[in-house]
Amino acid sequence: MNNMGVLYERKGDFAKAAEYYRKGFAIKEDTKAPLKALVISEINVARSILEVGQYEEAVDLLKNSFKRLEDFPNLFSDARSLLWETMGKACLNQNNFPQAAAAFKKAIAFRIQSSASDHSILGLVCLYAKSLLAVSENEKAVEEINKGLRLCDSIIQNTPTNPTIVFTYEKLLEANFALKRREAVDNTYEAGKKEFFRLIKVYEDLRNFNKREDVLLHFQKFRQRYLEMCENLQKVNSHRFCDNLFFISLIGYKVLFVTMFYLYKKLKRK
Repeated sequence: MNNMGVLYERKGDFAKAAEYYRKGFAIKEDTKAPLKALVISEINVARSILEVGQYEEAVDLLKNSFKRLEDFPNLFSDARSLLWETMGKACLNQNNFPQAAAAFKKAIAFRIQSSASDHSILGLVCLYAKSLLAVSENEKAVEEINKGLRLCDSIIQNTPTNPTIVFTYEKLLEANFALKRREAVDNTYEAGKKEFFRLIKVYEDLRNFNKREDVLLHFQKFRQRYLEMCENLQKVNSHRFCDNLFFISLIGYKVLFVTMFYLYKKLKRK
């Protein structure tokens, strides 16, 4: 039943996936399956019904799983990470960004606790950054993304088609743009472009030209967003220059006036 749920989830039929996940969960409850198995199964149901908009029921299921784990505070870090991740996604879907950020932060902490080199950590960082950007915690988003990017080499080595790195660079680009850091925006774009081209080359080598085209289209959107940012920052800098020029001119006129007045007084005394 669980495997059928997985297959339907991969097809994007989340209603059917939820149906099979529920059946598998019911069997586990009837047969008194181990605690962790029950929690994982409950998470599967919650994750799939989130996709069809059943937020309240999904959150209730997650809360029930948290309650199951109350008597084992130092165990099941991996399951707790999945719980907080799914709760974070539920909060994101409801535009509750502060709670989403808090949930993803806990999910990352438990994922690191269970396996510090787990590649999925970068995906969690990406979601965490998305939540932080939504509440204008841009500096924190940059900090967390830069910590998460330490996994890049390992991800590329083990799963070369993983697209998470480019998604992360997109979030980093937005954060640096929000902070008005032109040089950081340029550097992030160049790093992101390098990763996009690496992915394109991977799919060319695999002769998967449909995927190659998808990545290329994604890169074009990334580039367009970068160019929009550059144009916007250029306007900001131009306004700042004009403001500074006006301020300098104002000071210059004031100095000139004081000087002329002083000379006038001096000549008058003579």
